[in-house]
Amino acid sequence: MTTPENAPAVASGTATAPASAPAVASGKAAAPGPSPVGAAEKAAVPVSAPPGAPAAAPENADASASVPTSGQAAAPAPEATPTPETTPAPTPDTGALRSLLPVLGAHRVTVLRTCLAALVDQAALVALVTLAAHTVGTAVIEHRVPSAATVGVLVGLVLLRALATWREMDLSHDLAYRVLAELRVRVFDGLARSAPARIAGRRSGDLASTALGDVEALEFFYAHAIAQLLASGLVFAAAATLLGILGPWLLLAVVPVALLLLWSPLLEARGRAERGARTRAELADLSAESTEAVDGLRELLAAGALDRTRARLRSGGRRLARAQRAEQSWETGAGAARDLLVVAAVIGVVAAAAHAAGGGRLDGAWAPAAMALAL
Repeated sequence: MTTPENAPAVASGTATAPASAPAVASGKAAAPGPSPVGAAEKAAVPVSAPPGAPAAAPENADASASVPTSGQAAAPAPEATPTPETTPAPTPDTGALRSLLPVLGAHRVTVLRTCLAALVDQAALVALVTLAAHTVGTAVIEHRVPSAATVGVLVGLVLLRALATWREMDLSHDLAYRVLAELRVRVFDGLARSAPARIAGRRSGDLASTALGDVEALEFFYAHAIAQLLASGLVFAAAATLLGILGPWLLLAVVPVALLLLWSPLLEARGRAERGARTRAELADLSAESTEAVDGLRELLAAGALDRTRARLRSGGRRLARAQRAEQSWETGAGAARDLLVVAAVIGVVAAAAHAAGGGRLDGAWAPAAMALAL
């Protein structure tokens, strides 16, 4: 049916005013000519529509509330973007540990001082325990009280041990924090060169926070591993030499266990790296899924996808729990196995020392010292 010229025409649900009336478009009043009223005042002045014309929609009306007409199809509800499945755990790099050592080249003096302090610390501990065990053995077997010189040496070793422990902790942490400061600068420079082309769509702030958090995790390696491992190797070599002097048969209970303890980390290194990488990947997936769910909560509610998101979060939590249980179970079992090896070595030394002392091949006062050296 043809609409009269003096009546508003309705097309697609929008009211159009006649030429003699002010035009209404998208709820805004259009004046026929320039007006001294400011733009803000014009937007605030309501415009009356001609009789019989539908009211114009307000400016802040939601587009989803518009009523579709015969020529306009209803828009379908947006589908939730599917989240990719769990990211596969990366293959561990066997040279990752060696790649952490070159940064120490600029701190050779501090590294040397730290290793020396760690060596004095551990040597003082072994000497203190061995001398104390020998003193107790002498008092029990030979019924002799320790001399003043022995007591003085014991007191000196206690003081040396305390001072060396403090100095080693001071130097090792000074070295670690200097190295970490240098690594932070390198990481920041690398991100600055890579962004935005090579950050895989991630926010640079989140990526930098993750990378710097990984740098902080290296504090244990630089402060509690390098110098301590070197010092432990030297102290063990000295203790094994002393055991060999006391009785070569004592080494039969110590050296095989020491080789097993040295070989076990190398044997399980790849499996441990894979389990750790799997745990980190599951944790990263769950964190990303949780963050996206919180940020897009309104969209999820509008699309009715909140239940699916909850199901994905529960599934990710279960996968993370399984990965953590597997990693912790293996680490607990490996630690228990190492403790059993140490106990077996001590029992072997005790049995060998007792047999040697009973046969007259070892002084009875040195038997407790041999046990202390085995520890």
